[in-house]
Amino acid sequence: MTLQEFKNLNLEELYKYTKEKLEYGWVDTKGKKHYGSNNNDLEYHLQKPEETIERNIAICWDKTELLRYYFESNNYEDIKTYLIYLYITDDYCPSHSIITYKKNNQYIWFETSQGMGGIRKYKKEEELLKDLKRLFIEDLIVNDMVDKDNDFSKLVCYQYKKPSFSIRGSAFYNHARTGKKVI
Repeated sequence: MTLQEFKNLNLEELYKYTKEKLEYGWVDTKGKKHYGSNNNDLEYHLQKPEETIERNIAICWDKTELLRYYFESNNYEDIKTYLIYLYITDDYCPSHSIITYKKNNQYIWFETSQGMGGIRKYKKEEELLKDLKRLFIEDLIVNDMVDKDNDFSKLVCYQYKKPSFSIRGSAFYNHARTGKKVI
């Protein structure tokens, strides 16, 4: 698929492509694919949309930027991206990034991850963020990333602007933290 073909998908096709065609993982600096989340700050780099399409692999950060490209190219309104994460240690901060837009006075969360997938609609942005927090915590527990008795007071969420491509994971976190803290 080319970037132009991607841009011309309808919403149903977009959802199917990003949920079913993109493998969950990342590509290191040598071009090797790794399946699962990015745990190597020196080897992971945020992909450009064309790289994500060409490689057919992405973590949520890459997928969010691919979706940003789609929604911006198709003139969607009030596009926002968020990074939610739980600080556990300096080396372990499970996270998830999402993209939203506004249509017909509704806030729409376009989500294709396994645990939280769906196109969710909300009357208020605050409802969306509350649901994001709830679903993120549930997903962490269900996937044994944390214990249900974990201290969730260290969970934060930032609304962030478009990052530079090819940045490492730590730079992505730092970029997101320059945005507006919403949780």
